[in-house]
Amino acid sequence: MTRRKLSSCVALVLAFTVAACGFYRITPKAMDAGQLTVPPPLEIKTPAKAHLKDGGVVLFPDGFRVEGDLLKGNGEKYDLTRQSRTVVHQVPVEDVAALEYYDKELRSGTSTAASAGFVAGTLAVGAGVVLLIKVIFGSCPTVYSVDSTPALEAELFSHSVGRRFEVDDLDRLTGVSLRDGGYRLRVANEALETHYINQLVLEAVDHPPGTRAYPSPEGDVVIFGGDAAFTAQSRRGEDVTAVLAARDGVAYRTDPALTRELTHEITEDWVELTVPLSADARTKRPVLALRLRNTLMATVLFYDVMLKAQGIRALEWLGSDTLNPLYAWRVSRWFDRHYSLWVQVWDRNRFITAANVNPTGPIAWHDVAVELPPVRGPEARIRLSFLPDNWMVDWAGVGFGTVRPLAVRTIPAVRVDGLPGERTEQILASLRDKDDDYLITSPGESHSLFFPAEAPAPGTERTCFIRSRGFYIEWLRPDWFRDGGSVTAASPFEPGDEAVIQTARLWLQKKDDLERRFAEAKIPLAGGAQ
Repeated sequence: MTRRKLSSCVALVLAFTVAACGFYRITPKAMDAGQLTVPPPLEIKTPAKAHLKDGGVVLFPDGFRVEGDLLKGNGEKYDLTRQSRTVVHQVPVEDVAALEYYDKELRSGTSTAASAGFVAGTLAVGAGVVLLIKVIFGSCPTVYSVDSTPALEAELFSHSVGRRFEVDDLDRLTGVSLRDGGYRLRVANEALETHYINQLVLEAVDHPPGTRAYPSPEGDVVIFGGDAAFTAQSRRGEDVTAVLAARDGVAYRTDPALTRELTHEITEDWVELTVPLSADARTKRPVLALRLRNTLMATVLFYDVMLKAQGIRALEWLGSDTLNPLYAWRVSRWFDRHYSLWVQVWDRNRFITAANVNPTGPIAWHDVAVELPPVRGPEARIRLSFLPDNWMVDWAGVGFGTVRPLAVRTIPAVRVDGLPGERTEQILASLRDKDDDYLITSPGESHSLFFPAEAPAPGTERTCFIRSRGFYIEWLRPDWFRDGGSVTAASPFEPGDEAVIQTARLWLQKKDDLERRFAEAKIPLAGGAQ
């Protein structure tokens, strides 16, 4: 989530007359002595899908009621092939493999009918529930370069968990190469999510030799050269210079003792870089470049503290509460404040904040560069501050002064491999501009896109980026909505310090197991391995 998103949310608050955030409360009926206590009916008013264990899907466009072990409402059931449709009025909860909120307004011709991409590409009849239970993580859209051996390049808008949180994203590509007149990328949905991709274009930036290009937190491109020597120290006083010196996946992580502090009170970890300044460097603005990514801590926040704690009512949260501009703004501001990485510089007698890097996700390494204010004195002190164990920092680099790019090209995709012409045109049109036309993908779907480009001019270097905009909707797993106690959750998620502390406690309990299973949790892609 970016600052740009926060300002847009503020604008929405000013533009609309906002009612107070809705709270859904259930008061159990009084029972006579000796009677069994039965959970009262719960009404879900948002459009919902029930993905079934047999590969079928039931659409409840007006929501449904939860009565005992049944979902009741006016539904339409589609079989595994999505060719047969029947009217249904109830579905046993035990037949449901996952539940999904869907936005009827955004369900257009560019979408895949129900979860057909998931079923057709990855499952045989009867195997669906086995795979659904294995898939415990979300991933947002993932992007691969496909020149020879596919390589993971980026994950897009990783914390845009609903329509009101839709944001722009800019990711640096390191494995793409120019072949046959262009670049090829594969965009995939490898999780139990529905992805709503508003825009996806390639940017080719040509710059002087010996310089480097990185995305900024604001979504611009920063170009600078030179690597200044530095030393780095952790909050606990450890020398971590060698850890940050190479882009090798050996990253700085918080000591568990500091993470345990977070289970009692809001605290922070930091890494401090000290950069000696030459006379020439003191006349230029320093630029800090980082290679980093998140741990799974924010995943625990989203899955366990936000969604699972609300039970089946999380459908209302996704489809109603988060669409309230004021509520969405409060959640966004709280999340960015706690889960971002803050870049600070020493200014005579104190550290001042220069920039913040919003969460980038736990799957792909993300490059970012921050232009810092001028530094007075013989050295620059730069501090990276963050919640304990929420970030992994693989590499840091410091340069001085920025240069202008020699050429910047925005390149829309012109071809989708392996699809008929009409479907290809729909996809290409939906990805070209930021508008109300979305490419909507289901678990297991992927698209191989071709972006035409000429070679860079002699004497220049090129860096490619993927610029995107969108959001995604998480599917509710069975253990999130079958717990009878959580079905009657009283209110939507409320942001605050207690949620941060609760997340830290759960994280310490689960992290070893979650990290061990994480790499095995992707859904196989339609058409073969990624």
